[in-house]
Amino acid sequence: MKYHPLLRITHWAMAFGILGLIAMGWYMNTLTPEEGRYDLYDWHKSFGMVVLMLFPLRFILRKITTVPPLPSGIKPIEKKLSHLTHILLYIGMLFVPVIGYVYSTTGGHDVPLFNLTVPAIFSKNKEIFEIAGELHEIAAYTVLGLVALHIIGALKQKHKFFEKPENDVLNRML
Repeated sequence: MKYHPLLRITHWAMAFGILGLIAMGWYMNTLTPEEGRYDLYDWHKSFGMVVLMLFPLRFILRKITTVPPLPSGIKPIEKKLSHLTHILLYIGMLFVPVIGYVYSTTGGHDVPLFNLTVPAIFSKNKEIFEIAGELHEIAAYTVLGLVALHIIGALKQKHKFFEKPENDVLNRML
């Protein structure tokens, strides 16, 4: 049984978006302002807002569609780890862009959504700005680690040397 097509589309859109945002975050922090660092910040923020806007759709789709159960051949501890990883990924998908928004607005910066500007609901505040910046970075790395666990888990179940074909969970999302 496969996941609903809309859930698969939002899964892959957010997966590529999140990994792209992390890569862009790394790259833009290697640049100077003269090399276009702040131009990339605007793109980073815009795509971060897209990921944030996709989150409710993905969450609702996850609740209203039939989610295929994990195969019975998967060990109970692996099922628990999979479930915990998914919960933490959902928390991260929401927390990282929200804290990025707080980071930007408390630093006195706009949050663009391409040619629009997202209204600021926080005023400039140096202390919150510094804390939010640290939290944004830590949370992004945490999400990256969770994504790595998610990928390893899916590939482990896919690989014929590790698991039986009936335990293949990757094909359900393809």
